[in-house]
Amino acid sequence: MNSNRGAVPAGFLGIAVGTLALANLWRVAIRLWHLPAVAGSVVTVAALAVWVIVARARIDDPASRRRA
Repeated sequence: MNSNRGAVPAGFLGIAVGTLALANLWRVAIRLWHLPAVAGSVVTVAALAVWVIVARARIDDPASRRRA
């Protein structure tokens, strides 16, 4: 691992939450305007991938750990 990287800001979790909100909007749009269901699934999977990446970076961040 690279120990020279900076801390992951807590605001980055907003990126993950925003992408999940976008996925939810797509699911609603699919029902309202009869859009292809695959679009909602793709956006949902991408949003979950963003969530995992950001959460993993936050967990692995040495600056976020408490020092003993």
